[in-house]
Amino acid sequence: MRAHTVRLTAWLVFCWCWLCVGPVLAAELKGLRQQFHVVIPCFDFLPATEREDPSLACELSALVHHQGRLWFLNDKSHPSLPVSLLADLAPKVPADGDGASMAATETRLTAFLPGPASPLDQASKFEAAAQSVDDAIDFAVTAFDRFDPMSAHYDRFNAVFFWPRGLIEGARLLNPSHRNGQTSSVPLRSIFERQLKAPYYKIEGLAALPGRRLLFGVRETGASFREPLFRFLILAFRYVLDDEQGLRLVDEGQVLADWRPADLFPDQSLTASIQGLGLSSIEYCAEHDQLFFLLSAESDSRMDGFLLSQKRARFEAGEKPTLVRDEANVVLHFSHKPEGMTVVGADCQLLIAHDDDRFLGGTPSRANIREMIYSVIQFRFE
Repeated sequence: MRAHTVRLTAWLVFCWCWLCVGPVLAAELKGLRQQFHVVIPCFDFLPATEREDPSLACELSALVHHQGRLWFLNDKSHPSLPVSLLADLAPKVPADGDGASMAATETRLTAFLPGPASPLDQASKFEAAAQSVDDAIDFAVTAFDRFDPMSAHYDRFNAVFFWPRGLIEGARLLNPSHRNGQTSSVPLRSIFERQLKAPYYKIEGLAALPGRRLLFGVRETGASFREPLFRFLILAFRYVLDDEQGLRLVDEGQVLADWRPADLFPDQSLTASIQGLGLSSIEYCAEHDQLFFLLSAESDSRMDGFLLSQKRARFEAGEKPTLVRDEANVVLHFSHKPEGMTVVGADCQLLIAHDDDRFLGGTPSRANIREMIYSVIQFRFE
């Protein structure tokens, strides 16, 4: 009996210790394992006579991934096309090309196809998308960067959509309102403004966390768009599923993080020549309970982007995210403007879409504004 008691006590002590140190033993992101960047045409599905239309621009700013398929949302819609484009993850091919080794493989996209017509086509300037980890639901948000209380003209820039995963044609609006024939999420503006306390703001990030929480990433605030203050500001809200509305926010939210972008760089020389650096995307990877953030800046002559990361619990406790570095301890830097981000593989592998607007420089560079550059980032966890 005594031996049994000793064994039981030892087992309970082991279990208690395991529970205490479990979070410490969780895999930590140690750095970048591989990165590559690809230029892809966006409109090759169109007849040759139409794809050279000068009004066509590939400015994909948001994306979500489900079972090998990706839905991309265009920042600027075109009257003859749906706002969404589709692409699949191509079968992986060995990097050496001879099939001898499958250790080093690259994740690539197939050619784009037009997405289905959907309620999203009635909104403008999509900036971010996300997937719930609690429910089979996807989300997308527009910029919320313009509004006229006297006219519905800009209401379409104020929208948050949700839909059953993979069924974007069934999208519905969060907090819907109707004005002069325009449906939008304008009622959310008062909720955002109570937290931001600014007449102007621009949303560019969206992520869904466990516990049915949504994070909205704010890139700019200010008196107006002419006087922007660039930010790394994140609002957090809880939501519930609702039989009548489908989904609704159930609290007034909180400011989860608010830092000057420059404060996230220990070495200020990295950003000394960069103007207008602000938050441009958020992504959550449930596999390692890891948050990822993009910072970007743009000018007529250059584009810049950086990737940062932090464990969710540490971030929620107030710890700043850290810059992702390669094995040589060099900070990952994009010479493009990274805007859309989603997990596409094991160990939080990311696919990042760059929205360079009309800029044609950087490495690699695209030939025209009807092409897009995307990056695949693979990590090392220990």
